[in-house]
Amino acid sequence: MKNERDMSQERNAPWYSARALFAPTRPGIGRIIVWWEVRRIAYNLILLPTGFVGLLLLLLVMQSNPSDDLGAENDFVPFLSALMAFIAANVCYTLGWMVNIIAWLAWGERARLLGPVLWLLGTILSILGSFAPAFLEWITR
Repeated sequence: MKNERDMSQERNAPWYSARALFAPTRPGIGRIIVWWEVRRIAYNLILLPTGFVGLLLLLLVMQSNPSDDLGAENDFVPFLSALMAFIAANVCYTLGWMVNIIAWLAWGERARLLGPVLWLLGTILSILGSFAPAFLEWITR
């Protein structure tokens, strides 16, 4: 069990600090949702630059084969792919707090550390997913 001083430090830590990002979820459906939604800011701040790099890689792969006739009608495809990947990542993010709530309802206090673990794994998978359009374009060429 944590003492009151440790819990106070977690509550007062800035949202962008590692202490706050990986603090265990507190019991209660509303608290779990708030825990996840506060961290969505950091999640999106991580995904935006990686998504931009993924978009640049996609454009690079598309331009690497100049014999293909992309045509003007396909000029928006890379941007649409990046946008869809970003939307899919945020939908999956929402599933994270839903799983966290179900685990809390099923296991109670034993599910306290599930939120930080899901957040970290989901963020890593989303970073990898931001490169998926470029990778798919590369393997289909």
